Amino acid sequence: MEKLTALLRPYIGPGVYIVGNDSRPFSFAGPLSLRQGTAQAGLNWQQAYAYGFRMGPGELKLSLRNGAIQLAPTSLSVSQGQVNLAAQLKLGPGPMLLDVKPGPLVQQIRIDPEMCAYGLQYVAPVLAGVTSAQGRFSIDIDECRIPLDDPSAGKLVGRFTVHSVEIGPGPLIRELTAVLLPGSSSAKLKQESVIPFEMANRRIYHRDMELQFPGLTIRTRGSVGMDKTIYLEAEMPVPPSWLGDPRLAAAARGKTIVLPINGTLDRPRIDRRRLAEYTSQFARQATRNVIETEVGNQLNRLFAPRK
Repeated sequence: MEKLTALLRPYIGPGVYIVGNDSRPFSFAGPLSLRQGTAQAGLNWQQAYAYGFRMGPGELKLSLRNGAIQLAPTSLSVSQGQVNLAAQLKLGPGPMLLDVKPGPLVQQIRIDPEMCAYGLQYVAPVLAGVTSAQGRFSIDIDECRIPLDDPSAGKLVGRFTVHSVEIGPGPLIRELTAVLLPGSSSAKLKQESVIPFEMANRRIYHRDMELQFPGLTIRTRGSVGMDKTIYLEAEMPVPPSWLGDPRLAAAARGKTIVLPINGTLDRPRIDRRRLAEYTSQFARQATRNVIETEVGNQLNRLFAPRK
């Protein structure tokens, strides 16, 4: 399996490692052509690692028919959870195309920072570069069609379910806390929340990701490119750190703000100009409130009945 993995490296990348040694029956019938022949084969391993996911012993049953390799439905124990695989690989004409059947792909997987550093950071950008991660998640696939010669040009639609995920500081958390919540250093994703995602035009789009800090919940939407560029919007109530001045607190109470976040997964940047615009807006509203209150008091004194 180590030798086979090395041959597949141009297609599967550096994040996959498989160990195993066994013999399995193999059969091929028909013309010596992958598009016309039929075949049956099996692969098994003792240990495997793929993009942060750790697998114990497993087996795949493969068949070749009509120019496509079929993977029989298989369940594997992975990272204290389960991965369900059912797919086909079309060999031609044209680029090889991986088509994964819709349904639950991973269930109750235990998260760790390595998983975040590979695929998960594109679905939930707050997971990029985190120093720690613990909890469990699941992923359901609605559509998955990936050309192996250019995976980022494929189509991927699904849902990332957060059962319970707590994370340590990463670039996005550090940026949010530095600007909005000085002193906070860790956060968690909302339990049993569902984050829809879609890959299109070499970017992965998400919505409804809820990041919870003590006293404040931030909801994000936006996209992450395969080049790690980000275009996000963070929606939240006015942060508690803004509410020190009673007059400003009164002007901001009950309001929701939306802050653009650009840059990259490694260097996210909140739009400070938008932040300044909100601050000025609330300051103007606070000033109007003070003036209206003072005018009201003066009118009350002017027209109050004399004793």
